[in-house]
Amino acid sequence: MDLSEDANYLVLSCMDSKIRLFERQSGDIISTYEKEHVVKRYKAGVKFSKDSVNILSTSESHHTVVYDIGTCLLYTSPSPRDSCASRMPSSACKKKKKKK
Repeated sequence: MDLSEDANYLVLSCMDSKIRLFERQSGDIISTYEKEHVVKRYKAGVKFSKDSVNILSTSESHHTVVYDIGTCLLYTSPSPRDSCASRMPSSACKKKKKKK
């Protein structure tokens, strides 16, 4: 769990292998990130970057995962168990539609 630099957003790493971004004041889920972030048995860390533009997390898949909050793009570090160098951008989140 981590708070954004301005304390307006909260990010949680959940045991269903999803990362959820909340607006702190309303409690609304803004986005759910669900690719590459694997959490089934162990707690995984999640943190905002210093400028609160990215969400960084660890994963049971032995990757460090970075999500770009604005574009929902995903970047993963290579795992010692992978033969490929890295996995570059792919869409990774489901944004909630704003209520009118």
